[in-house]
Amino acid sequence: MSALAELHRARLIGAANDDRLTVRGPAPTIAAWRKFIRDHKPQLLAELRPARAVVSYGLRDGRGGLLIDPEGPISARTQLAIW
Repeated sequence: MSALAELHRARLIGAANDDRLTVRGPAPTIAAWRKFIRDHKPQLLAELRPARAVVSYGLRDGRGGLLIDPEGPISARTQLAIW
C-alpha cells in the first residue's frame, strides 16, 4: 500500500507545495503518525505533487511559446505533435 493510501486510511489529508508537506487531521492522530510521515516524506511528496511539464516551443512560422501540461511530458509532446 502506498504511503498516501496509509495516510488516507488514518483519515489524514496531505498536500504538497514544493518541498513542503502539509498534513491535516485530528492532532492526536497526527502525533501518532508523525514518525511515519517523517520517514515517508519523499514518497508522500512524490505522490501528492502533480506531474507536469513546461515546454518551450517554436513553430516554423516563427510563432512559439510555453506549453504547460499538468499531465506530464508525454502528454506535452503529444500536444505539440498536434500543432
